[in-house]
Amino acid sequence: MNTKKLVYSVVVSMTMTLVISACTQEKKPEKPVTPVVQNSDTTKSITVFQQGIQTYDGTEYLKGPEGTATFRKALLLPYGFYMPEGIEEYKLKDGTEWGSENQRNLFSLFEQGQVPYKPNVQKESLAKYKEYKGTESNNGISYDYFEFTHEGRSLLIRLRYPEQDQETMLPVFLGMMNSIRFVTDSGKAQTSQKPVLEAAWKLGFSRLYDQ
Repeated sequence: MNTKKLVYSVVVSMTMTLVISACTQEKKPEKPVTPVVQNSDTTKSITVFQQGIQTYDGTEYLKGPEGTATFRKALLLPYGFYMPEGIEEYKLKDGTEWGSENQRNLFSLFEQGQVPYKPNVQKESLAKYKEYKGTESNNGISYDYFEFTHEGRSLLIRLRYPEQDQETMLPVFLGMMNSIRFVTDSGKAQTSQKPVLEAAWKLGFSRLYDQ
């Protein structure tokens, strides 16, 4: 074989080997990483019911530093909440809602599954609560959802308010949630109960009177 041809053949072979090797070692472009929001209840250690779900002892009114809260029971469920002044009750065929400004802001209690929802927002200020399941934000209105289980019942609380009212109404609604009571047939507590309105005020009841 001609020497020049032999050298040319070796060079071509080596070049092809290097090209193939480089191609196999070349890194493929990495796919963009989509951040995953951790919503597992196991990562949340705070409950929105800071006082626990106590049994109602028949106390209708609780006095706080800036007013009086009145106990109101849901129409179809054995639960109720202490309502600060300025919160109205709306009795409906399928339950009870509480709120202000002619239902502009609403606090509702349902059994899970009664009201379907699809959260499209996770609010950082609420994500710490293990009961919080997300928020539906539609046309400037927020619907915050909280799920919990008590005495074999699976329940849902929905908070509705215009997003521009969040700073005012959200603390008030959280305070109401913290005042939840389980109502027995007798309407009397099985164990003694300490007044909890002060804690509720700290959570936001007083915001109703700052306007």
